[in-house]
Amino acid sequence: RVALATNGATLQLLEGEGTTAPEDAGGTVHIALSFHTNYYHSYRGDSDDDDGYGQDIRVIRTALDWLDAHPDARADWDIENHFSLDGWMVSDSPDVLARIQDRVTDGTEDVRIMSWNNGALASQTRAEFDASVSWAQGSYDAAFARQVPGVQPQECMISPEHLGWYAEHGIEWITLFYAANGFT
Repeated sequence: RVALATNGATLQLLEGEGTTAPEDAGGTVHIALSFHTNYYHSYRGDSDDDDGYGQDIRVIRTALDWLDAHPDARADWDIENHFSLDGWMVSDSPDVLARIQDRVTDGTEDVRIMSWNNGALASQTRAEFDASVSWAQGSYDAAFARQVPGVQPQECMISPEHLGWYAEHGIEWITLFYAANGFT
């Protein structure tokens, strides 16, 4: 819980009562709400209960409820296709899928592709990579009114040659990050 300020000072979050906030320095903080939706986990079962992806469904519903309660908040989503978007979301949480679809259709939120089948993209041949990206884009085209020209690679897996390969599929940007909240 330590942060480094641009002037070299360190800031630490301590328990207890805080002090008066410093005078406004005229800056703006932007927070990007980005949700990773993936029901497939190699360490859990393939069921919609607590032994499988039921926990994921609850977390996503809670996130959607929060977004509904805060209509000025905007988010984006990356969704694994094969197991989640094209499979278990349709059969086990169609309400979640419909809510995300509605938010994308009305322009409240965006979706960007990830890996089509949770595949290790950095290990794929060029043909496998091209197929995965094409299948992911086709899945998104079928499910959503639109998608942004970005990608969130599964587990942030990327190799330098992917930059050009993604561009050939119309992908203009890549996000590489890990969650700042608890993992289900």
